[in-house]
Amino acid sequence: MLTEPESVLFVLADAFDEAHVDYAVGGSVASSRFGEPRATLDTDIVIDPTYDSLTLLLNVLSRAFWVDRERAREAYQSASAFQAVHISAMAKVDLFVVGDDPSARAQIERRTALRISTSARDRDVWFVSAEDIVVQKLKWFVASSGVLERQLRDVAGVIRLQGERLDRDYLTRTAARLGLTELLVRAMREAGQDRR
Repeated sequence: MLTEPESVLFVLADAFDEAHVDYAVGGSVASSRFGEPRATLDTDIVIDPTYDSLTLLLNVLSRAFWVDRERAREAYQSASAFQAVHISAMAKVDLFVVGDDPSARAQIERRTALRISTSARDRDVWFVSAEDIVVQKLKWFVASSGVLERQLRDVAGVIRLQGERLDRDYLTRTAARLGLTELLVRAMREAGQDRR
């Protein structure tokens, strides 16, 4: 039997495939896959639709989700987010439209397929890369004015478990470009990966 987040992920991945929309699962769902698992109430997904594929996606999602179509179209125009709520599971999904932001675009371009296997079904689901989830969570920590310490714990968990598999050069360059170097060093230290 699938856990609730996995069952919702399967439905979403099928919908994105049917609508031909590139996507990458991010947020705490991704950091739990790459790092230390923790309970989360919602799912964050980056999407890169065209206007036509967004329309098709909304039609496909409407089979299992409640979505405010007007808000979804506004999110497409402004490269912002809209929500979908799985009707039977009452699970909230935040869908972030990529737009021109280089960090968001990198999440799609550098995404990685992870195999989700259960007794009933197997399938690949696209996830934000481990490096990009580190960057995203550092950005969220800054946006929260340091209130959301769990973001740093998630980052340290990803760094600890991924270890040498992480592309350190990419992380260092991206953190420097976004003004996150000090936070990245702190997270590396907390993860026991400070190589200085």
